[in-house]
Amino acid sequence: LKRVVERWSAGDRGARIGRPGDRSEIGALGLAFDAMAQELQVREQARDAAHAAEHRMAAILAASTDAVVELDHEGRVTFANDKAARLFGDGGDLVGQVFAALLPPGVAEPFAARFRDALDRGEPEEFETRLGGDWYALRLFATGDRLAVYAQDVTRRKEDERAIRRAVERHRSLLETAADAILLVDAKGTVHTYNRGAERIFGHGPADAVGTDVRRLIPGGLVPEPLSPDRLADGVAREVEGRRRDGLAVPLELSLSAWSDGGDQFFTAILRDITERKRTESALRRAKDQAERANRAKSRFLAAASHDLRQPVQSLFFLTSALGEQTQGTPGHGTLKTMQQALEALKRLLDGLLDISKLDAGVVEPVTTTVAIQPLFERLAAEYAPEAARRGLTLRVVPTTLHARSDPMLLERVVRNLLDNALRYTGRGGVLLGVRRSRRRFHIAVCDSGAGIPPDRQEDIFEEFTQHRAKGLGLGLAIVRRLCALLGHSVALRSRPGSGSTFLVTVPAAEPPRPAVTTVPAVGRTEGGGCRLVLIIDDEVIILMGLRAMLEGWGYEVIAATAGDEAIRLLDEAGRRPDVILADYRLRHGKTGPEALRAIHAHCRASIPSIILTGDTAPERIVEAQRSGFAILHKPVSSHHLKQVVAEAGKR
Repeated sequence: LKRVVERWSAGDRGARIGRPGDRSEIGALGLAFDAMAQELQVREQARDAAHAAEHRMAAILAASTDAVVELDHEGRVTFANDKAARLFGDGGDLVGQVFAALLPPGVAEPFAARFRDALDRGEPEEFETRLGGDWYALRLFATGDRLAVYAQDVTRRKEDERAIRRAVERHRSLLETAADAILLVDAKGTVHTYNRGAERIFGHGPADAVGTDVRRLIPGGLVPEPLSPDRLADGVAREVEGRRRDGLAVPLELSLSAWSDGGDQFFTAILRDITERKRTESALRRAKDQAERANRAKSRFLAAASHDLRQPVQSLFFLTSALGEQTQGTPGHGTLKTMQQALEALKRLLDGLLDISKLDAGVVEPVTTTVAIQPLFERLAAEYAPEAARRGLTLRVVPTTLHARSDPMLLERVVRNLLDNALRYTGRGGVLLGVRRSRRRFHIAVCDSGAGIPPDRQEDIFEEFTQHRAKGLGLGLAIVRRLCALLGHSVALRSRPGSGSTFLVTVPAAEPPRPAVTTVPAVGRTEGGGCRLVLIIDDEVIILMGLRAMLEGWGYEVIAATAGDEAIRLLDEAGRRPDVILADYRLRHGKTGPEALRAIHAHCRASIPSIILTGDTAPERIVEAQRSGFAILHKPVSSHHLKQVVAEAGKR
C-alpha cells in the first residue's frame, strides 16, 4: 500500500483524476490516498523522535552516578547503565540475566518481595542494604509492564547519621550521668532540657520541669539584670539560690552560657550544689575567728605579762648600774657583774617578745644602707667569745672584706639570734661564723657542731614558741625568719642528725662606702661646764629611784615626777627648763607619756628633746607610741644604750 501510495503521489494526479472538483470514484480514491500519505509521514516523524528521545535517555542514564536497571515482568534485565554493570556484574553485560540472581543472598529475598509488590500495585518501593561493603538505597518504580531500579550510594549519609547518633548518645550519656544539674532554657525562660542531676538537686521529675518557667527552680532567674545576654557567649559564673520541690532553698554555683541556632536564643545552665562548701566555709570562718580571738588574747596576755615583767627588770638594770659605780674595787663587784649577765639574758627573752610584737604591729621599717660585715663580725665575736668559752666551745670567725645592702641594726639582730641559737644548742665542738660568695650575693653562714635537726623538724624550728627540751621557748629563729622576710633576704637551713647545722642568710653584695668621721657625744656636762638637767616621769617609784640614781651617777641633774602636772609644778619650783625628758608611756589615771610631754613643751614654750620609755608589747600600743612623734625606747633598756641616747639627745 505504501508503494502504491508513493507511486500515486509521484504521478500526474490531476491528469488522471481530471479537473479539480471532480466527484467521480477515481477522484475520491485520490483524496483517500493523499490522507493516508500524510498520516504515514506523521507516524514516521513521531517514531524518529521517540528513537532520539530513547537515545538521549540512554545517554543520560549511562552518565548517571546512580546504578540504573530496567527489568521486564519476569525480572530479567532489559537495560543497565555502566554504573549498574560495575556494581552488579563486574562490568559485564547484564541484559537478559535474572536481576535477583545478581544480588547477594541477604539482598535477593527482600528485593524479590518488593519487586512483585511494585509491579502488582504500581507503587514505588524503597529499602536500604549493603552491597560490596557500601550502603545503597534501592528504589523500584513500575513503568507499565516493566520495572526501573535505581541504586544510590548512601554510604556517606549513613556514616554521618551514625556519627550524629553517637554524638547524641554521648551527649545524652554525659547529660544523664553528670552530678551537676544541666538545663537548656530558651530566651523566654522555658526549660527544654532537664537531666537527672537537676532532678536530684531540685526534686522535680523531668515531666514536671520541662516546659515550665525556670524561675520556678531559680527564683532570681538565670541572667542578672545588668548583664546583657549577648555578653554571655564566653560564659558567666556566679552564685544563685535555688528552690527545691519541698520549698527549701539551696545554694548553687551557676555557670551560664548563651548561644543561638541562627534564630532563637538559648541558654545552657550548669548548676552545682554548694551546700557542703558553704558549710565548710562557715566552719572555716568560725575557726578563723576563734584563732584570731585566741591570737589577740595571746597578744594581750603577752603584752600585759611583758609590761609587768619589764618594770621590775628595768628598775634592776638602773639599780645595778648605779651600784656598779659604787662597788668598783670591792669583792661584791664580781657578784654584781654576774647579776648583770643574768639580767642581760632576761632582757634578751623580753626583747624577743617585743620583736615579735613589733613585727606583728608592722612598725618595723628597714633603713637600707651599705653594711660592712667585718665590724659586725668583730662586735659579735667580742660579745659571744666569753659565752662560748664558758660553755667549753670554740667560736671561730672568718675575716671578710665584703659589704652588704641591708639594714645594719636588723641584720645584726638576725646574725645575733643565729649565733645565740647555735651556742645554746651545741654541746661540744664549736661554732663558725663566716661568709660564702655567690656572684652578686653572698651568704652569711653560722655553722655549729651540734646534734643536728631531723628533716621533719626543720620547718618547725622557725615557728614561735617551739620548745627544745629545757632550753626554753624558741623565739630567736621565728624572729630571724620574719626579719629576713622584712629585709628581702632569704634564710636556709642545712642539717643532718649527728652532723650539726648550718644557717645561711643570703644578702645582696654592695661596694664599700667612703670612710666617715665619727664623734663621741659628751655626757652630763654642758659646753660651759654646768650639769644638764634631765626630767624623768614614771608612775613606778622603784623605776624613778633606779633611773635617778643611774643618771646622777653619770653627772646629770635629775627632776623626778610621777605625772605630767607634777613635773610642771617641780619645774616651776626649780625655775628650770629641762635639757632632756624621759617619760614612761603609760601613766596613772589613763594618762600617757606623749600627753605629758606635749603639755610640758607647751608650758615651757619650747621643743625639748624627749624620749618615751615603754614596756608595752601589744601591737596597738606599739603603733600608738610610734605615731606620737617622739623617740621610743623599749624596756628593759641597757644602761650603756640609755647613756648614749640621753647624751645624743642633750646635744640637740
